[in-house]
Amino acid sequence: MLIIIKWHLSVLFCQLCVFFYILFIGQLIKLVVHCKLSDTDQVVKMTVLVLGAGMVSGPLFEYLHLHKISFTVVSCLETEVQSVRGCYPDVVCHCLDVADPKLPALISQHQLVINILPPPLMPQVAAMCVDQGRHMLNPSYISPELMQIHQRAVDSGVLLLCECGLDPGLDHMLAMEVIDKVTASKGQVTSFTSWCGGLPAPESKDNPLQYKFSWNPKGALMASCREAGYIQNGQKVTVPASELINKAHPVDTSSILPGVELEGHPNKMYPHYLKAYGLETVSTFFRGTLRYKGFCDTVKGLIQAGLYSQESLPLLQPEAPPLSWRSLMSYLVTGSTDMKDVEEKLLSKDEHSTSRLEALRGLGLLSDTLLAKEKTPFDTLAAHLLHSLAYRPEERDMIVMQHDITYQLPGQREETKRVGLVVYGDPGGHSAMAKTVGYPLGIVAQMILKGEIKQSGVVLPTTPDIYQAVLTALKDFGITATESVFTT
Repeated sequence: MLIIIKWHLSVLFCQLCVFFYILFIGQLIKLVVHCKLSDTDQVVKMTVLVLGAGMVSGPLFEYLHLHKISFTVVSCLETEVQSVRGCYPDVVCHCLDVADPKLPALISQHQLVINILPPPLMPQVAAMCVDQGRHMLNPSYISPELMQIHQRAVDSGVLLLCECGLDPGLDHMLAMEVIDKVTASKGQVTSFTSWCGGLPAPESKDNPLQYKFSWNPKGALMASCREAGYIQNGQKVTVPASELINKAHPVDTSSILPGVELEGHPNKMYPHYLKAYGLETVSTFFRGTLRYKGFCDTVKGLIQAGLYSQESLPLLQPEAPPLSWRSLMSYLVTGSTDMKDVEEKLLSKDEHSTSRLEALRGLGLLSDTLLAKEKTPFDTLAAHLLHSLAYRPEERDMIVMQHDITYQLPGQREETKRVGLVVYGDPGGHSAMAKTVGYPLGIVAQMILKGEIKQSGVVLPTTPDIYQAVLTALKDFGITATESVFTT
């Protein structure tokens, strides 16, 4: 009997051992699978490919890093790649350009592409993203070329979310926050006027142009020489590129920036904004660029002197002999490098030439300093100003945005809501321009990765699901708009 009992106990013990062994192995397998799934989930849902690492990228990288979003950086400039590696040693960086055959594979390995390359490259990048089935986020204007792949993106379920920086970007979001509230109250917007500018802080505007560069200098310089348009009293007005600089006029921003004199001129007309904003019947629709008073007159002097020419000149080719700024100016205004008649020729142009001549001199454009040749006068000027009008470490920039939205609610008098945004850069840190472009991109990127934006195709950030989240999150970075209302 004792032998039988011992045998049964032995069998029971063995069964228990097998049971616990199977249970242990099962739990171990579940743990391993869970870890692998978690790792895969992190790779698929929380990885970003950033194309470009220029002046506005710092806050974007900071945001991604702080929110533990893994990102890879691609730039065609080795200096930018090394700068990123110095700040984020664990970030993978590649020195490639858009034409590199490795780029499509890189795009396929990430869930989201944030493209902060120059605007002309956007359609090419977007097409690669659609081909690889990956979403793209971009701060630049929507172009006709990009719209050509809109339907293909919709069919592929790919989001191409554009204009998510400052202007365009925050201008849309702040405008739609007001417009949607008016619409929800069954009111009607009758007039929309928007101004925006990236400028030196008042204490830092210490040059004849009263401007310094915290972003692409070519874009900033050409903004005053492009065709523009707006709607006034129900009529479309087109301003030719050659006349835009003459349309500059004072802009009153004293309610948000007291004691500062600004001027502005119209921006390019984007008819699709009327539909995007729901303002097809508005009588006035105007968007403009802000500068300090006197900026446009100085730009006129640069244009008159021939410095805006985009003609390739033999004397500006790399193999040409060294050239001074004074020699180039002499060539542009007299046709030769004989320097004695430069000032005389410039002074003969019009009644404002004296002040413009002083501005040219103050910008170093009549000096004997050798210039860095960039093939065309405009490119050479842009490179010179990028260096000579760069922000010093102790200086700061600012952005100024002002919307005036006039509307009428049922049974009430017409009134105007003014939305103002003033943001200053941090000396030695992020510029205001970088903050107001980089942080919105980071916030929207996180929303896309979390699946919070359900749209596909080419999209603007004009819907409440996007702008409410972005404007709320920006308050943590001290980026908050003010509102005031007055009757008209």
